[in-house]
Amino acid sequence: MARALIERLWVVILIPAIFGVLAVSYVLVRPATFQATATLDVVNLRLLPGGGSGVFLPEAQALPTFLDTQQQIIGSTSIIIAAIQTLEGSVADNEADDVKTVSDIEELEAFRQRLIVSRIGQSNLINISFRSDDPQTSANTVNAVVDAYLAKLEQDRLETAEAASGWLQEQLRSVGPRATVVSAAYPPIHKSNTRGLLIIAVAGVIGGFIGLFAALILSFFDTRIRNPEQLANVIGQPCLGVGKTSSRTKKKAGTADNKKKLRPASAKVEVDDPALFNVASLIQSSTSETGSRMRYVGVTSLQKESGSASVSEQLARLISTPDHKVLLVNANAYSSATSSENSVTDGERGLIDIIMGDGELSEKAVKREPDTGLSTISIGTVKNSQRAGQLIWSDKLRELKPSFRQYDLVIFNLPPLFASTDVGAASKYLDSIIFVAEWAKTSQTDLATALALNPSIHKKIIGSVLINAKENPLIFLFSPLANFLRKQRTFLSGTAK
Repeated sequence: MARALIERLWVVILIPAIFGVLAVSYVLVRPATFQATATLDVVNLRLLPGGGSGVFLPEAQALPTFLDTQQQIIGSTSIIIAAIQTLEGSVADNEADDVKTVSDIEELEAFRQRLIVSRIGQSNLINISFRSDDPQTSANTVNAVVDAYLAKLEQDRLETAEAASGWLQEQLRSVGPRATVVSAAYPPIHKSNTRGLLIIAVAGVIGGFIGLFAALILSFFDTRIRNPEQLANVIGQPCLGVGKTSSRTKKKAGTADNKKKLRPASAKVEVDDPALFNVASLIQSSTSETGSRMRYVGVTSLQKESGSASVSEQLARLISTPDHKVLLVNANAYSSATSSENSVTDGERGLIDIIMGDGELSEKAVKREPDTGLSTISIGTVKNSQRAGQLIWSDKLRELKPSFRQYDLVIFNLPPLFASTDVGAASKYLDSIIFVAEWAKTSQTDLATALALNPSIHKKIIGSVLINAKENPLIFLFSPLANFLRKQRTFLSGTAK
């Protein structure tokens, strides 16, 4: 789950940010709200037996339950109605007559929502606040509530005294709840930001939950490969390298025209050589099913233009030395860059031309780099991709094997797995296959399906390479294999300097 959230961190950040911006915009453009506050010191005076004479003495005592009760009384319907009547300049004889219609109830609830009654810490002080669009109205309302509450305390005290026997009446007039106005409400000068901050905070929390949920939903439906563990699980063979996009251009010997001819036109990115170190080592040290050293290796991907041309070229350049002859053959007739009649210049020959001709390698077909000894064969003239694919992997290609024996290693840039017929035919000719996956583009589902439909291809795959990986430290943190391969690439890059 953590990996899924990190891989889609932009969703987790973007959605709360949008909610936050909308909340801030609303707070800034909403009508001004002013909050006035009055403070009361509320105590309870009660009679306690004193000495042996039975004299009752008043004692100040403010228990939490007492203060809670007084807060409820301040916010009660009777106090609110009395305050509203004071503000409207009317006096009703009966409280019940004041709440008759739905509009009266709605007015009462609207008033209660804007009234705030709170205790200050553990003290006897109670704050009474009211929010309004007008500062003077907010102050007048708070003072009206305070007056209504004080009047109720006095009325309750008198009613209690009148109900008692004669000798206690004077005593009871001095006891009971008492409230002193510490500070009356005055029209506020500044706009109240308390509710605005609350709106922003709530919007941020809601946006955060929605962002997390959206990221999890996207990860559930997203089957694209984003780490080497996923790639290894689908293929059943280890991921040998993780490469990032490289903007550098390798400077090889030879003219610019020669380099243009040698480099496959479909190559979109250049993979760092250290990312292919394990692949090169595996090919050089492994043996085929027959027990002999691997001589014929293919490089493929799921679909065209997914980096197989880049990897095959970089791999060939990495392995090729003057003492170790390597031949790179472009056998992908489905590349958009090779599917035209102008794939080769006049007088040149490619793989298709060799197969359709005399079946012999010539200087016009094979280009060689003097410094590395790397030899390359282009695809040739492609008029029909399907026909060309069938022709390449026909029995006529086997006739070229005697010519290929002069090379220590032949690397084929293969068609994508979507051209399963061609790759299946190629697998019978090859010793092994290297699969190239593109980060966040190659589908696990499509890849697993393609391999299941072509077991002969799956059997020949000895490893894979994940290219165009994002250099996100958090992603590597949750991918031990990617982290190791990244450190390996960094180490090898440093030693190569």
